[in-house]
Amino acid sequence: MHLVTLGLLVVFGGLTILLQDKTFIMWKPSIVNWLFALVFLGSQFIGGKPLIERMMSHAIEVPSTIWRRLNLMWVLFFTGMGLANLYVANEFFLAERALTTAAGLTDIDLSQCAENFSGELLVLCQEAHSMEEAWVNFKLFGMMGLTVAFVVAQAFYLARHVKDQASVEEVS
Repeated sequence: MHLVTLGLLVVFGGLTILLQDKTFIMWKPSIVNWLFALVFLGSQFIGGKPLIERMMSHAIEVPSTIWRRLNLMWVLFFTGMGLANLYVANEFFLAERALTTAAGLTDIDLSQCAENFSGELLVLCQEAHSMEEAWVNFKLFGMMGLTVAFVVAQAFYLARHVKDQASVEEVS
């Protein structure tokens, strides 16, 4: 898992530096999340155990149906995170397109709104800048918060299904 993550970081980090394009940078979290979703989904059919079971079975013992269900929950989570990222990023893309269309320019520095524009163009520039900041905040704090909430929910779900060691020892 660590090698896959390292490979994704090298490839996508390199492309980010090479392309220097906001569109790619904003799509990247969705692409990475969808790749993780595909890996988790593929593990349902390849190998004897789903990926989540391979990662956690040494610490927790639950029935295989629970591992499969949990693995599918991760697939849905990663898919949803990718879609949520695209939704927030698309709000920026729409605001930026409205600004570039109105201004007749293709490359606009959103951090220089007040210096470059006035009137309606200033409002459009500030809105695009605000949407860009909203995406950054979502990527940094929203995605992290949703991931933590999902892991906590996963812990509660697993706690309901963990085989009790004391009852297992009594049976033996």
